Amino acid sequence: MYNIRRNVGIELECSADRYYSIRSPYWENGRDCSVRWCGHEFRFNKPYSGQDVVTAVDAITSWMKTTGFEVHGVGAGFHLHLDYSGVAHKASGFINIADSIYPYLSTKFGQARKDNDYCNNTDGIYSRYRWIHCANIHYNRRQTVEIRLHHGTKTASKILTWCELWSELSLQCDAGNIGIVRTKKQY
Repeated sequence: MYNIRRNVGIELECSADRYYSIRSPYWENGRDCSVRWCGHEFRFNKPYSGQDVVTAVDAITSWMKTTGFEVHGVGAGFHLHLDYSGVAHKASGFINIADSIYPYLSTKFGQARKDNDYCNNTDGIYSRYRWIHCANIHYNRRQTVEIRLHHGTKTASKILTWCELWSELSLQCDAGNIGIVRTKKQY
């Protein structure tokens, strides 16, 4: 059902009444200070694509729902890492194209997410708190472009839909099939 062709990494931020540890072939967990209460972050232990992403997301969201995790507040987010290993030189081109559609994308998210210090549109592309950035590439950590625009969620279909969209959009941009979107002048 979902065709996620690029390797991706996922971070899910949430809160709970106590600290939980998960045993999973896909996920690792830790603390997240950007989320109030007892902030948790679940993240892929390595990049995955295809059915592995679907299986992993279905498993963690089911587990989160039965365990009682909550996703609330402006600090809670779903962050997506697109793997740019071997093609890091194409990352800034993709970010420029994504920035050109930001005015449209930003209408799909609440004002609280747009005004969030952890997800802004004002810093440069090497700032890790920008809505989309390549700080991980620039500072020689993981070779990923991170997208921080999404609200926190424990709904598998939302996560997988965004994974599929960003995976395909980035691959098409890298191949030169999509250029910067120019907006019409307002008269």
